[in-house]
Amino acid sequence: MESHRGQQLSTSSSKGQGYYVAGPGEMVKMSEHIKDWYKIGLEDSKWDEARVMGAGVLKEIAVAPTDWILVPSSLPQMEMTEQRLVSTRKTEGVLIFDRFPANKSKVNIPANSTAKILLDQEYLTNAYPTLIFSGGQDARIAIGYSEGLYIHKDENLDGFRLPLLPKGNRDEVDGKIFIGKTDSIISDGTAHQEFTPLWWRTYRYIQLSIHTKDEPLVIDDVFGTFTGYPFKLKSKLEVNSSEIGKILEIGWRTARLDMQTKVAL
Repeated sequence: MESHRGQQLSTSSSKGQGYYVAGPGEMVKMSEHIKDWYKIGLEDSKWDEARVMGAGVLKEIAVAPTDWILVPSSLPQMEMTEQRLVSTRKTEGVLIFDRFPANKSKVNIPANSTAKILLDQEYLTNAYPTLIFSGGQDARIAIGYSEGLYIHKDENLDGFRLPLLPKGNRDEVDGKIFIGKTDSIISDGTAHQEFTPLWWRTYRYIQLSIHTKDEPLVIDDVFGTFTGYPFKLKSKLEVNSSEIGKILEIGWRTARLDMQTKVAL
């Protein structure tokens, strides 16, 4: 458990394949979630008062190893750009209309039902996903993230560690299974609830798994906010081959995603 905007945050673990390193997913009860925490005028009279942990000192004059050393950052702020998911690839137990999620539109999940929605960004990204939803008292929502779906034949998936499964062509989803890090939410039934994790997720695919109780739930919107080092592209590659021409695009995207890890941690 850790402090989360004045509340207690639960975390969940996900099964990985082989050597897998990532922080835990979040588990949030919206009834205990502090809404509008980032807005001026928030009622925070019941919040704990801030405590002094120690005085900050400049690196040049720090003496004790326990000093809070202040060093100016030479790094620019990371880019934060809204990034809409492109398409819906698969659904179970729900109907999708209006080119959701590329266009903002509502998706209705009936009461006492289970639904799954597989969304595709069409390329790998680092982004803060945001889900906005209404109603659905006590409905449970799982938001999973993955680079690609896995080919599963008869391997045992119930063990402590998952077997190594191939992904094959990342564009293909039919006949494959979804495995990935997951955030979990319990709805409080109010309108326009909003969830964004504390840290960005790496994904191409997002899977929404929803289990409603006695009230229907409405997905108002789902999108990402891309984050990365604010590189500026100043070069171009001109070749006669369209496949070779994609090398710069692939390398550029890889550099942006990988550099975030190196400078942000």
